[in-house]
Amino acid sequence: MSHYIIINRRPGLIRGGVAHKAVASHTLDGFSQDQWADIVREPAITVVAGSLVTPETLAGQFAAIKKLAKA
Repeated sequence: MSHYIIINRRPGLIRGGVAHKAVASHTLDGFSQDQWADIVREPAITVVAGSLVTPETLAGQFAAIKKLAKA
C-alpha cells in the first residue's frame, strides 16, 4: 500500500474536505481523485511519496548506516 506524506505549511488549512495537520501520512485510497487534485494544487501543501517510518524500519536503517561506517 502506497503512503503519501502531506506537509502543510499552514496547519488547519482545509483542502480536499479535510483540515490538515502540519505533517500527516495518508494512503492513496484515503482520498478520492478529486480530493487529491485539490490537495496537490494547494501551494502551502507539499505531497511526498514514501513509506511510513516505523521503529523497525528506522532500526534497520541505522544498522545499515553503522555497517557502512565500519567498512
